[in-house]
Amino acid sequence: GKGRSKSRSRKDRDSEDSPRGDGDGDGDGSDEPKGVGGTAPDERADSADRPGMNRGLKNNGNTCFLNAVLQCLNHTGPLRDHIVSKLTGGGEVTRNLAFLLSEMNRQSQGITDPATFMSTLKEHLKKHKMDGLFDGNQQDSHELEVNLLAALEDEEPTGQVGGIADLLIGQTVSTIKCSECKNKRTVSDPSMHICVQIPKKSGCVTLEDCLQDFCKSEELKGGNKVECPNCQKKTEARKQIKVVCKQTVIIQLKR
Repeated sequence: GKGRSKSRSRKDRDSEDSPRGDGDGDGDGSDEPKGVGGTAPDERADSADRPGMNRGLKNNGNTCFLNAVLQCLNHTGPLRDHIVSKLTGGGEVTRNLAFLLSEMNRQSQGITDPATFMSTLKEHLKKHKMDGLFDGNQQDSHELEVNLLAALEDEEPTGQVGGIADLLIGQTVSTIKCSECKNKRTVSDPSMHICVQIPKKSGCVTLEDCLQDFCKSEELKGGNKVECPNCQKKTEARKQIKVVCKQTVIIQLKR
């Protein structure tokens, strides 16, 4: 897909993380997993023994963007296990996805065909006028992932504890410090995703580099001055970002 999403598991992070590959397909007729998209450190040994960790997905015609998202879901233990637990009690999209993930983990070799799930998701998105994602053209994997998670949330009981929201919704916390009165204020923005730039640098760029760039301290001056409630005027300030997540964080690499 044109966009990339990485889902990662950890209780609390800002710029400290470990780099892993994502599940982008290569468009050659089958999409073999290119790396782990989101397993917590204490799950790595267990995940290495899971049959589905080495199983590919059939490319049904420019569907690498979908397969990349499915591989990320399958490699994210808490999210995968939550979805699979809905195999008999979830909504139509959830049940079909649970069945697909179960099939991916049933055998260690070969390819699983996601056609049935793709058809179910397409019908669901059609109701929201979003079925253009499956028009046979290349699409953005992040856009697909956002709509898929929204569909899964829609099918969950209202107020469910331990659901998609509990697993994924974290906060981007911005602390702004006025350069004149030194007053600090904090703004929290709840979100399922972190969208990070890939910084320009020589040599290899790691995921830590992207997160450090996202969380680095920023001077707000000139046209970027902000209103200080204490000084009651626009002043220069310093902004620091921290990311706090519950269990799993989805990181989109902007290119």
